[in-house]
Amino acid sequence: MQVLFDPLQYNHEPRFFLVNGTKTENPEVAERARMLLRALQQEGHDVKNSENHGLGPVAAVHSPDYLKFLKNIYRRWQHIDGGSEEVIPNIHPNLSPGGYPDSAVGQAGWHMADTACPVGPDTWKSALASANTAVDAAIHLLTKGQTVYALCRPPGHHAFSSMAGGFCYLNNTAISAQQLRNEFERVTVIDVDLHHGNGTQEIFYQRADVLTVSIHADPVRFYPFFWGYADEHGKGQGRGRNLNLPLPRGTGDKTYLENLEQAVETHPLTKGCGQTLLSIQQSRSVRNRIAQSLSQVTFGRQVAIQKSSLRSGP
Repeated sequence: MQVLFDPLQYNHEPRFFLVNGTKTENPEVAERARMLLRALQQEGHDVKNSENHGLGPVAAVHSPDYLKFLKNIYRRWQHIDGGSEEVIPNIHPNLSPGGYPDSAVGQAGWHMADTACPVGPDTWKSALASANTAVDAAIHLLTKGQTVYALCRPPGHHAFSSMAGGFCYLNNTAISAQQLRNEFERVTVIDVDLHHGNGTQEIFYQRADVLTVSIHADPVRFYPFFWGYADEHGKGQGRGRNLNLPLPRGTGDKTYLENLEQAVETHPLTKGCGQTLLSIQQSRSVRNRIAQSLSQVTFGRQVAIQKSSLRSGP
């Protein structure tokens, strides 16, 4: 299988992280990508450096204000007297957003959902390299017609169109899905991460051309808490184009894979889709079984977007 990766992804090294209000080391480190890359090479997969596709594919799903913020906020933050080493928000508009502030501190709260996505000196370049890897995977699929594995780090599925969150800055899954939409009328995203893909859901929630499916831990007591419930079906033209399958904590492989089968084989919404995008973050044994299940699906080829996580996120 072709594997795509950009070494620029190593440069992002976040430090700040809160767990239940306690500061600890950020687990989303470059070593994750190194471990995954070594494992892929040991399995005999061909690893190729991904190419730079510029800002066009990224701007297709993210807002101009957000991209401007993400590109420049670390430099701006350095001019704040007594500012933290990394960009970390301490205030948010919450449920009643008002005007868009000029302040770097205010914009951090506007564009960052939580403290699990600190911005450092190399965050923008690494996130862009990760996004370009996802774009390269979609192009590979379109031109060669072969399943491809994109090793993307930092990850992406918690990134909204205008907001970072949960280790994620640019939504690699949504960016590659949009790239596939340039060729196909419909695309399905299947997110099998432990956490709900809230950013991906938001980006496509009012669109009929991309079906988003997420199998995840029930958010009633698990991150991201506010999104991922079974009654979230989409809105407007996207009504009925979002499928959430929240599972209770402690769910075993058998039940998990039964839900996966429901999502990709028996659910009426996922049949007849032109292309399928798999966003995956699991242990190797579960990952292999997921891949085996998907290999039996007949509705399309797959792009695997690996989010480089060896332990669960926030």
